[in-house]
Amino acid sequence: MQTVTIHSISYNSASVLGNLTSSGTAPVTEYGIVYSATNANPTTADSKQVTASAQPGSFPFGFTGNLSRLVPNTTYAVRAYATSSIGTSYGAVQRFTTLVATPSVTTDRVMYSEARNSVTASGSVQSARASAITRYGFCYSATSATPTIADNPTDVGTTVGNAPMAFSYSFIRWAPGTYYVRAYAVNSSGVAYGSVIVVGVYVNPTVTTDRTATKDNAAGIQTLFGSISSGGSAVIDEYGFCYMPSANATTNFQVGDRTVSVVRKTRPVPASFPFGFSLEVTVPQNTDYSFRAYAKTANGYVYGSIHTFYITYKP
Repeated sequence: MQTVTIHSISYNSASVLGNLTSSGTAPVTEYGIVYSATNANPTTADSKQVTASAQPGSFPFGFTGNLSRLVPNTTYAVRAYATSSIGTSYGAVQRFTTLVATPSVTTDRVMYSEARNSVTASGSVQSARASAITRYGFCYSATSATPTIADNPTDVGTTVGNAPMAFSYSFIRWAPGTYYVRAYAVNSSGVAYGSVIVVGVYVNPTVTTDRTATKDNAAGIQTLFGSISSGGSAVIDEYGFCYMPSANATTNFQVGDRTVSVVRKTRPVPASFPFGFSLEVTVPQNTDYSFRAYAKTANGYVYGSIHTFYITYKP
């Protein structure tokens, strides 16, 4: 007795080829395929597909058992069998897994825009698989790291044409915090989810570059003034000014740019607003400089507008 091969595997069916190599000492009265999703060595006490074709007349004798009503995405152990008056013989056990029947869906991208106060999620349906998709969209949660369609589901559509098909949705006015977002798609077999993407929603502080005043012409000392009118949703880790010669200044120079100098403070931590601050810089006289105030949080840098100063010195 041999279990030869498995083919034509679908969501709920498969075909198994068996082979009777010899008749033995007694006539074969029944033969076919036994299978199980729980028993690693299935027997006739488990599910079986009896082959109803002609009884074997000569050997070897090949036959096919067509299994049906299987469970999608499930691993089955199968083997051929033959029964005579003496007993039952089995072929070697083989295994196969039925196809996944729920849709194939991915969460492609989730991004927050503070300027638009929105979170834009993008996903795609790769395949409908066993049956037509009846709804798809995004679900999210601020508390569960694995949101489901029980957690704030937002349907984007109900029918899918040719796959792969991309889709997106913009959520607006979420409160500051951390959110877990993923795409979903539903067909008659169930719900499929894309991977979870974590996105942070925040409000940045509001920073203003106020003014400048010369403290010491001879030493080239200038005092720069700035303020933070609102603190945003994250702790301010650092604040100060970045500056550079105006001849080299770009439209929106930042901390870390080449030729940009920085003066900074970390204490006191701004706790009430508006919060004013000033710092001194020492630069060569008779040179134009551009400067801007900034504040830094865990979400990055925020800048005020660009102003200029010039220290005149004639010894």
